[in-house]
Amino acid sequence: MRHPTDSIAWKTFDELHQSFASEPRNVRLGLASDGFQSFGNSKTPYSIWPVVLIPYNLPPWLCMKKENFILSMIIPGPESPGDAIDVYLQPLIEELKELWESGVKTFDASTKQNFVLHASLLWTINDFPAYANLSGWSTKGKLACPCCNKETHSIRLQNCKKQCYMGHRRFLPLNHKWRNDKASFNGTKEKRLPPKQLSGDDILDQVADLYGLQLTKDPKKKIKISHESRGDNWNKKSIFFDLPYWKALLLRHNLDVMHIEKNICDNILGTILNIKGKTKDTINTRLDLQAMNIRKELHPIKIGDKYDLPTACYTLSPEEKDRFFSFLKNLKVPDGFSSNIFQCVNLKDRKISGLKSHDCHVLLQHLLPLALRGMLCKSVCELLIELSLFFNVLGSKCLSVDELEQIDAQIPITECKLEKVFPPTFFDVMEHLPIHLANEAKIAGPSQYRWMYPMERYIYFIKPFIRNRACAEGSIAEGYLATECMTLCSRYIHTMETKFNRLERNYDGGIIESDGGLTIFCHPGRALRDGKPHKPDSNELEQAHIYILKNCDEIQPFLEKFSLTPIDTSQENSDMQFIGWLKEKVDMNPSKYQKSKMESSSKTVKHVYVPPGTLARGRRQSFRALGSIRVNAEQRGDTLFPHEEEEMQGTRRSEIRLCESEKVKKLRGTNWCKNVAGLKVGENVAPPSFVQTFEGDTLFPHEEEEMQGTQRSEIRLCESEKIKKLKGTNWYKNVAGLRVGENVAPPSFDQTFEGDTDLFPHEEEEMQGTHRSEIRLCQSEKVKKLRGTNWCKNVAGLKVGENVAPPGFDQIFENDTDLFPHEEEETQGTQRSERLCESEKV
Repeated sequence: MRHPTDSIAWKTFDELHQSFASEPRNVRLGLASDGFQSFGNSKTPYSIWPVVLIPYNLPPWLCMKKENFILSMIIPGPESPGDAIDVYLQPLIEELKELWESGVKTFDASTKQNFVLHASLLWTINDFPAYANLSGWSTKGKLACPCCNKETHSIRLQNCKKQCYMGHRRFLPLNHKWRNDKASFNGTKEKRLPPKQLSGDDILDQVADLYGLQLTKDPKKKIKISHESRGDNWNKKSIFFDLPYWKALLLRHNLDVMHIEKNICDNILGTILNIKGKTKDTINTRLDLQAMNIRKELHPIKIGDKYDLPTACYTLSPEEKDRFFSFLKNLKVPDGFSSNIFQCVNLKDRKISGLKSHDCHVLLQHLLPLALRGMLCKSVCELLIELSLFFNVLGSKCLSVDELEQIDAQIPITECKLEKVFPPTFFDVMEHLPIHLANEAKIAGPSQYRWMYPMERYIYFIKPFIRNRACAEGSIAEGYLATECMTLCSRYIHTMETKFNRLERNYDGGIIESDGGLTIFCHPGRALRDGKPHKPDSNELEQAHIYILKNCDEIQPFLEKFSLTPIDTSQENSDMQFIGWLKEKVDMNPSKYQKSKMESSSKTVKHVYVPPGTLARGRRQSFRALGSIRVNAEQRGDTLFPHEEEEMQGTRRSEIRLCESEKVKKLRGTNWCKNVAGLKVGENVAPPSFVQTFEGDTLFPHEEEEMQGTQRSEIRLCESEKIKKLKGTNWYKNVAGLRVGENVAPPSFDQTFEGDTDLFPHEEEEMQGTHRSEIRLCQSEKVKKLRGTNWCKNVAGLKVGENVAPPGFDQIFENDTDLFPHEEEETQGTQRSERLCESEKV
């Protein structure tokens, strides 16, 4: 089954209404509705409910596109309609009845003729709370399952104060051994049969006394219905039964697979990771097990006033949690497969939060069995794998009836295994609903046409239409009409870019036409953004050579001939023998021009260009490291064919140097960097491997200037780190006795800059200012220490022209007239302040 047309529900409807089925242009519709908060950041809740009609007469690739959705009505806020949604649906039901009975005259553009169009409603699409509003069956309380109806089995937990929905052994065959197993389940034998599926007539009999019930949100006017006295959970008779064909449908309301997957995944992750606030294994859970007298190994142990909870088999240890979160943190998936799940992982706190519905869908169906392998015990791993396979088969685009029969028989066993392992609080109504999903898939077809993902995306699409908060519903209607008009015009505009002819996000450039070269270089694909070059070693170049030979269509006949010759069994020797054998078999007589091309290409630096990702054949692949790439080979000079053009002479040396500068950053702090103070100006600061890379490499003018500035900056950076470590040592304490011409730095520092006159203007000015600042800073520290000594006490006897500083201080600044303007002004101000102090003393 690929489409609802292949389902039993569609075929049964055609058998019952043959006049309707005789016209293939008659429309089959699905109705989807859900509420959303129109103002995301507002404290005031405002719920709007759009009602969307989905036509199923389109092929699978167009059926669930938002361009084909029909926004039939908008139920205004600020509160959700609840059971009173039938009041708002009355105009829509009247139109559906008219389309069914009398039809509408419609023009067929293909035949240029008019015909009478009829339409029918197949089912509704909604989440579980909206299921109650549309169907009339309350999805709360002890009879929450609408499929089991009155036969829903649930028990009330005394300590957790909630309903749990267990008793899945009644879905097993009558002769199954687990029906008599008391110890592994709730302590009783199971003799009941599975609940019977109700028809439309059965439901009408149950709600016959609710016809004409006033539906309102006003609590004063609303009539309260006692479910205890009625023995069921009906709140009303649904307005959809006004449609003449509604009671004959095999499936009227769909269980939403999207939200069921979301809730099950959250329960599993919260319990096995023991996340606070999300786990189903709490002290009250263990007390309920003790009250039910089951699973004595999990009963709490009371120690004083506190309880000690024994470790359960379904809980991960701290080390296993680290492995699980590391798996998700380092996960790489194809583009469009899922969102960035690693952003939801907190390795420090061992938590996972912020998962969306589709994230849970991917985790439950694909990632959870891989992430938990080898961690939990065999019984827990088996049931989680079975649950994952169940949803994987259920969510397939193409369903097999045999596979559906198989998972329909397997899901009761899986649910019973869950009952044997997890506590009763784990089983809310969402854990029970998968028992009915396989049967619904057999009736209505693939779940892609019946779940809430398209509706949730459509709500996300219309929500930005709200630009006037005072008229939110009017803004949505106006934006919808404008979008419909633009969509209609876009279908007939072919000379400009529209959303119908725009290139896809994953467009890879298409197939490259061959220019006479090898077909392996004509595969579609393009790089994502700029990347970094990598200089491969000889082994990587050989791997690239072998890969091209083995994947080239032109070489396949030679490979077949070579496979018939006796060769060494090892793979490496076989590849090398094939290269030598091929050179002997292929007659290559290039011309002089081609020989010159090959020689010049062989002298070019061979490299591979590593982009952050690639896009080929609709798939994106991110590269976090070069090791993740198998081979990305450039053309080699010794294996070039004569007709191939040289592509290596335009190598970007700046990109190679960028990779080398990253290598220098990593080498900082090692031994070679610590000895940099003893280098001469002509020597290179980089390690030997760095020097060999650029040996004989001619530089461009701007590259030469950048390289010189980079080397000086790195030398001075290492020296500044050296000076910081030397502060406080003996040589620094004796700086007060230095002359003006002497250097404040240690001897090894002077050798570094000896003869380094090739400074840029801004570097020379910064160097002079740095030397003077360091000298004066050291002298000011010396003066502070000398205050309070004998020479300072005799300051009263000084003349006005004499200096207050000690004799050694005057010699330092003797003839130091090369001051900057701001330094000269500060010096003059300091001298005036000192003379002012002397005058006050006199």
